[in-house]
Amino acid sequence: MEILITSLATVLASGGLWTFLMKKTTKKDNLEEGVTALLHDRIYHECEKRLNQPDISRDDYENLQYLYKPYKELGGNGTCERLMSEIDKLPIRRN
Repeated sequence: MEILITSLATVLASGGLWTFLMKKTTKKDNLEEGVTALLHDRIYHECEKRLNQPDISRDDYENLQYLYKPYKELGGNGTCERLMSEIDKLPIRRN
């Protein structure tokens, strides 16, 4: 039993395990940053297009909300927040 505990402690304290765990964290962080960047780009361009119109369709509005929610939860910046607040001021077009 003592050998098992010593072996387990050695593995946990090894640099290899630490490197493995850090690499996993870095991949996850990079993935989240990439998704955030893609959402930002999509929201930004859709808002710019919609803000040049006098109103917005319900479908377009709901689509932007659908993109914005995860973007915000991932820690997105204030640029899209400002654009979304302008989108919220547009009248919703009745089809």
